[in-house]
Amino acid sequence: MNLEEAIKIHLDNKRTRMNSKASIINRSTELHIRTIEGAPRDSKSLEMRIAQKKREKQRSASFEITDKISVELEALERLLAMVRAREEGRPIDGYAY
Repeated sequence: MNLEEAIKIHLDNKRTRMNSKASIINRSTELHIRTIEGAPRDSKSLEMRIAQKKREKQRSASFEITDKISVELEALERLLAMVRAREEGRPIDGYAY
């Protein structure tokens, strides 16, 4: 399994968990998906984006913004784990689910 296949499986799994009655969870899931779709696919760029998001989170005064950044960080860190596994030649199938 290559990186893009693992990402597709991960995002498809996220999409299937969306529930029409749980709008708050759906917003978080949609943000998670958009974050991964728009993220770089190399560890250096991902590490820089994660560091930037952590700084934003520290400066945030609003719960809504902090919550949004937390979802983005979770998605970016998940993707970084996949990218690092690929770069190190380790299997990435387990990260897809």
